[in-house]
Order: sequence, then C-alpha cells, then structure tokens
Amino acid sequence: MLTRDRNLILLIRVGNLILASFFFLAMLAGEAGCHSALSSAPPRLHHGPITIWEIVMDSITLVWFVGALGLFSRRRLPWIGSLIGVGASVCFFAACLLAIVRFHIYPNTDEGLFTDIRTVGFVVFALGMFTIPFALSLGLFIGLLKMRSELR
Repeated sequence: MLTRDRNLILLIRVGNLILASFFFLAMLAGEAGCHSALSSAPPRLHHGPITIWEIVMDSITLVWFVGALGLFSRRRLPWIGSLIGVGASVCFFAACLLAIVRFHIYPNTDEGLFTDIRTVGFVVFALGMFTIPFALSLGLFIGLLKMRSELR
C-alpha cells in the first residue's frame, strides 16, 4: 500500500510538471508571436501594449512552472504555486466548456444552431477536446490536495 501511494504521488508530480511545461511553452510561443503551421493569419511583426491580463497570466504560468519543478523537493511553497496554476487551468478549461455550451445551445441568431449536422459534430468534437484536459486538470487539483499531508 505504501508503494502505491508513493507511485501516485510521483504520478501527480510528473503530470503537474508536464501540464505546467505545456502552458509555459504556450506562454513563450505567444510572447514570441509564433503561430502554428495551420494558422492562416500572418505572423505578428509587433506586439501591442502589454495588458494587465497578460502580466497576470504570464506570472501565474511562471509561478506554476517553478512550483512544479520545486514540488519534487517536498516543500509547501512549491505546492502552493502548483495549486494556484492547476486551479487556474481548471478554471480556464471549465470556462471554455461553458462558453462552448452557452454559445451553441443559446446562439445569437433567431434560428436554432443544432439544425445542421456539421454544427452538432463540431460541438461534440469541441466538448470532447476540452473535456479531456479539464478532467486531467481537475484530477491533478484533487491529487495535489490529497498530497498536502505528505509535505513538510
């Protein structure tokens, strides 16, 4: 039983580091103005003024990444940073899911949006694409809360 708990805690730490690394790389790519190969928009040659929202999101991502790295030292401060980052991730994916449901069930047009089969397929695809990361983030959040008693 003790080995199972240690493996679960190690899995939580590694999963947290992978998710934090993904968001950290996405933050760096966004700051550099990179676009994906599938994007039809031209690359940005300049960056507008920095907003408070960008500063807050970048600082949360940095705190989360440093906390995920420091979580292997079994200290309480990196755990708090990881908890803040995973909590922000849960809120982000939940907001994406709610926005998809709200804008496709209650559209701004007079006619219903679920009349076309392609639209229904898109909604199911979009919900599936955001449900998986939401479930992973929520599982990491619950795992981090359970691992609190293991820290010094």
